[in-house]
Amino acid sequence: MGDPAEARGAAGLNQTVVARLLGVALALTISTAPAALAWADESSAGERKLCRIDAPELVESSALVETAEGWVSTNDSGDSARLFLLDPSTCAELGQVDWKGEPDDVEALADAGRGRIWVGDIGDNEAEREGVELTLVSLADGSVLQRRTLRYPDGPRDAEAMAAHPVTGEVIVISKSVFGGTVFLVPPQGDRLIELGLVTGLVTDAAFWGPERLVVRTYSEAVGYSWPDLTELGRLKLPGQEQGEGMAVSGDTLLLTSEGIDQPVWRVSIPRAWGTADGADSSAAAGIGQAPPEDSQRGDATQRSSPESTQTDPLVEERERRGRRMLITGAIAGVGLLLLLGSLRPR
Repeated sequence: MGDPAEARGAAGLNQTVVARLLGVALALTISTAPAALAWADESSAGERKLCRIDAPELVESSALVETAEGWVSTNDSGDSARLFLLDPSTCAELGQVDWKGEPDDVEALADAGRGRIWVGDIGDNEAEREGVELTLVSLADGSVLQRRTLRYPDGPRDAEAMAAHPVTGEVIVISKSVFGGTVFLVPPQGDRLIELGLVTGLVTDAAFWGPERLVVRTYSEAVGYSWPDLTELGRLKLPGQEQGEGMAVSGDTLLLTSEGIDQPVWRVSIPRAWGTADGADSSAAAGIGQAPPEDSQRGDATQRSSPESTQTDPLVEERERRGRRMLITGAIAGVGLLLLLGSLRPR
């Protein structure tokens, strides 16, 4: 006969392992449910591969920006302070821009115009950095024009997305979390980021589409929001990528990059239902219902539309119903596993 203490220890270990697996499974179910349901909303029919990135040292493209000088991308954690210039017609490397700095985890870029770019050293997987750093770099010679060290109002967090408003030049940083990202405004002065509102989870890049539209991407979808009130406009399934993280806006399309060697750059059309780059609604022309109320398109950046002021959308209702069913199914599976754990207890 075996040692009862050893049997109890093995059973306890089994219960711990299964419980942890259960927690991971439930978290993945909840976090991926919105993306899975969004795919039923709209798929990216207007998509095509443009070319494959021909830059041997750009192996972890975590951001992408379209500038007058060409496309600009960067590796994430572990690389030196450098940027990669790419030819938009061939995806070939045009050159590298070295800037003075010792970055920890560069994850985002934002076009500042006039040959300048913001470099976001904002990655923080362990949520332990006291501050993140934004550096304004000249693409002409790599000179550092400005450097800002910033802190979140409620403690450290991970972030991989940043964007600059095309009119005001204001810079935003978007945190990365499974259950939802937070949009923060970089203040004109001081070091404390200003919380503006919430967006979807697992955001890996962001870009403004005109002055009144913000687009964020995750590993599997793009989500459009009106700016500055952050009312969701729709979701778009993105083509499969090895680890899709970079995104830029080019006209009425999205440009998508991925980590990995010799990865393709995708061009995906922005849905007409999201409006236009100048903020005008195009749903009537697209034959997709009526334009949303005017007050849902504009408003204070720190406020969201209330449920009472938002018209009901059948697609939204269906996603919510399917989401509830998926959560109920996950809960039932969880109960079953817990009962199984109970049966493993030593008698």
